[in-house]
Amino acid sequence: MQKVNLPRNEFKLTRNSLNSFLNLYDSSIITCFIADKQSLTDEMLNTLIASTPKLRMLSLRGCRCLTDLSVMEISKLLNLKCLRLASCPSVTDVSIIHLSKNLPCIEYLEVNGCVDLTDKSLEAICRGWNKLKHFKCAALSKITDSGILNLSTNLSDLNLFQMSFSFQRIVGLKTLHFRNLHCLSLITIPESSEDFLISVLKNNANLKSLSLVYCTISGKFLLESYDFSLDFLSVIGCNNFGSHFYNIFTDHFPIFELSVTINSHCGYDVSFPGIKKLSARFSSTSTLNLSENLERYKFLKSDSLVSLTIWHKNISIGQNCLEFVINNCRNLQYLSIDRVLISNSKILSFNANRSIRNLFGRYFMSLDFEFIYKLSRALPSLESAAFSHSYNLTAEMIDILCENCSLLKSVGIFGCKKISDLEKMQLREDNNIELLD
Repeated sequence: MQKVNLPRNEFKLTRNSLNSFLNLYDSSIITCFIADKQSLTDEMLNTLIASTPKLRMLSLRGCRCLTDLSVMEISKLLNLKCLRLASCPSVTDVSIIHLSKNLPCIEYLEVNGCVDLTDKSLEAICRGWNKLKHFKCAALSKITDSGILNLSTNLSDLNLFQMSFSFQRIVGLKTLHFRNLHCLSLITIPESSEDFLISVLKNNANLKSLSLVYCTISGKFLLESYDFSLDFLSVIGCNNFGSHFYNIFTDHFPIFELSVTINSHCGYDVSFPGIKKLSARFSSTSTLNLSENLERYKFLKSDSLVSLTIWHKNISIGQNCLEFVINNCRNLQYLSIDRVLISNSKILSFNANRSIRNLFGRYFMSLDFEFIYKLSRALPSLESAAFSHSYNLTAEMIDILCENCSLLKSVGIFGCKKISDLEKMQLREDNNIELLD
């Protein structure tokens, strides 16, 4: 089994370069090929199909030059199980209908942004691909209620967002019931769709994962849908979910994992009782003065908090925020924090935190040796770190980090101008780490 991923930035795709790239591999055993956002033409795709007969996974996301002429040729890949056609705007019903009749093994399909697809495609997908388990469709303005009702009941993973159909009419026409639906993702759906969600939760007993992203709905529908048992709930950018809802809901319903955006509607008292695994993200909003108020949030001291993201587009975050998180979030494994202003590293006092394994940071301002030394001593279990666009970062600081963090495998240094190419080479050799630049 061999996987090929065409590099996006430094690799300019032409017919000759594609052939040269394929010659680097034994194309007869390539089973996975990723060509996302490449200038792949119909002729190139035909060459690829002819050269890789055993493909099981093909990703063509953002290949905007492709048309039905070559996409229909994908039907020759009889072992193909995963097909990603997201953001291929020239793909129409013609190729999807053809593939559904001639490519029987598809289990995973993405058609996000294939703007000319209509209900005919969804009907063909339902009839032709009875093994389809994972389906993602987005920004398909020509899809109607009738098309959604044709979706296969065998789906286990359904992702719908930025669609133009009416959730109310779907509920009125038919009770939505998918025999094997385990995962549902809904993005930018309106408040008027709560009846739809109640129907889904009450009639799909196997649903275990629900993701709601930038939806204007409130939490009322979850409190009313008492006959369900979710393992995972993700609520990102849904401003109508407040701390009162979270405290009641998470205390009464058995959810193992929760991913949530903390915004101005969540009070300091939100604690997420009953959650075993919590991922929290502070939103980029000027109403949250984190440098002054971070320590007031009760959930930050919860043993369930394993992932935390703190970022703001325009306002820097005080070094006291980072100090508080490292010293108090004792089970935290992943920390992402942006625009930290190191105002005075001499007064920083980190306690050892052996749980944090991943630290992702951008735009750390006024980095110095003392800060890096104290940080590395406080995080002995660190396996990956990033300080992208942190202009004061030097090669000597990375050496200090590697010396104190013996498990460190990779460091992100994109946009760090003070580290020369020669120093990068030396860092890789001396510390046996991967530098992501």
